[in-house]
Amino acid sequence: MYFNGAAQKNGAGAGVLLMSPNDDLMPYSFILSHCCTNNEAKYLAIILGLGMAIEMGLNQLEIFGDSALVIKQLIGDFEVRKDELVPYQKEALRLQQKIPNVTLGHVPRANNSQANALAGIAASLAQFDARPERIPVCERWVVPTLEKFSREKEINLVSVYAIEEEDWRQQFLDYLEHKELPEELKARAYEGQVVLSEAHGGICGAHQAGPKLHLHVKQLGYHWLTMLRDAIELARHCTTCQFHTNYIHQPPSPLHLTVASWPFEAWGMDIIGPIIPKSSSNHQYILAAIDYFSKWAEAAAYKEVKAATVVDFLRTQIIYRCGVPRYIMTDNGTPFRNKTMDNFCEKFGIQQRTSTAYNPAANGLAEAFNKTLCKILKKTVAGNKKDWHDRLREALWAYRITF
Repeated sequence: MYFNGAAQKNGAGAGVLLMSPNDDLMPYSFILSHCCTNNEAKYLAIILGLGMAIEMGLNQLEIFGDSALVIKQLIGDFEVRKDELVPYQKEALRLQQKIPNVTLGHVPRANNSQANALAGIAASLAQFDARPERIPVCERWVVPTLEKFSREKEINLVSVYAIEEEDWRQQFLDYLEHKELPEELKARAYEGQVVLSEAHGGICGAHQAGPKLHLHVKQLGYHWLTMLRDAIELARHCTTCQFHTNYIHQPPSPLHLTVASWPFEAWGMDIIGPIIPKSSSNHQYILAAIDYFSKWAEAAAYKEVKAATVVDFLRTQIIYRCGVPRYIMTDNGTPFRNKTMDNFCEKFGIQQRTSTAYNPAANGLAEAFNKTLCKILKKTVAGNKKDWHDRLREALWAYRITF
């Protein structure tokens, strides 16, 4: 069924086009008996069409119109804000319930041209007398009047007012006498568990420990009294965290000052790999870099890492995004120590510093980031572990929003 309504200065009309599965057309044009707005005419058109479908005994009906407002309001996506449209919506929903299977869809105006023409013809033929009088219409097309809606609205207002008069101390008395909690309080407690689960292992979750998870959720704007305890319990019972947790066997050591005094001044770089198994795109290396000041990280997957690969990574991932660094820290590997790299650093005025051979701790920040990145990937990859190149961006996202 295609429908449309048209309201003009001198009259209003509604057009309905019924189409059978065999493409048999049944066009109807209605002259509306009272002046109305465009949206009211569209509602009346769909009410008339539903009434005819009920008379025909249809069990399935697909309704199409070019009015996104009317369609969305009937589906429930939009709220009816104008009081004069509420009775029309109620009548349409009431008639819609009498047909077992009804679907509504929005179509462009060009695809609804026949219903538009039917409505336009009826609106052009309609003539309203200047004298105020009510013209009776057939009973089956009657829409509930605004007076009825006004009475219902007053009744609702009275009931709402009575609820607001309830003593605010009643909920405390109910808890002390009967141990009953308000329903909204139970809903908030459930929402808290959902927030913790999503922040811990959702699409941007990094499977953080309880205290860090608590701070992360607090930064998102949530708070309840048992939030820290709930976060610790959730992380403690997470199956993925039990398999991939870290065991720290080193004693605590004193903190040292950072080597960089400005964001993106110094970067640490390292290569992760070869990674087994290879990804489905045949990648087996990750080139990673981390800023010593802000701890901002960049990473990309490659099939192989050569001097040209490192130079391209520095240019596209670091310089073009964060500016030219003052110096970079790398190991003594061949991809980092070569003529191409020396020429690139000389061109941009970058100082390249290398760590002590066979001492990964000299470039400790890069090594720590590699460990964290691999841990996040282990928790998020699929069973065959060949989609890690697709999960790399998600892992970076989780790392960047974690503190």
